[in-house]
Amino acid sequence: MMILKQLAQCLANVGRRPRTGFDKSSLERLEQLFIKTVGNEKEIRREEFKKIVTSKNPFFTERVFQIFDKDNSGSISLQEFIDAIHQFAGQSPEDKIKFLFKVYDLDARFYDKFLKRR
Repeated sequence: MMILKQLAQCLANVGRRPRTGFDKSSLERLEQLFIKTVGNEKEIRREEFKKIVTSKNPFFTERVFQIFDKDNSGSISLQEFIDAIHQFAGQSPEDKIKFLFKVYDLDARFYDKFLKRR
C-alpha cells in the first residue's frame, strides 16, 4: 500500500511541473515506483491501475486505463505509463481539458468537431 501512495504522490508532483517535461530524477522515480508496483510483472494490470488511479467514478478510471493502454493489451507497460504521464503532466489547462474530452467523449465526435479545429 505504501508503494501506491508513493506513486500517487509522484504523479501529483509531476503534474505540478512546468511544461518542460520530466527531469532525470522524476523519470527515475516514476520508473522505480512502477517496478515496485508491478513486482516481477512487466506491466500494470487493470486491477493494480485502479488502486493507483482512484476515483469515485469507475468509468473515469476505466477510460484512463484504456487511454494509457495504447496497444490494447489489457495492461500498461512502463513505456506506455511514462508516455501517458508525460503527455498529461505539466500541460496547459487547455491540454488537460482535451485529455478529459478523450476520457468522456467515447466516440470522439465532440473532440474531433470542436477541439481539433483549433
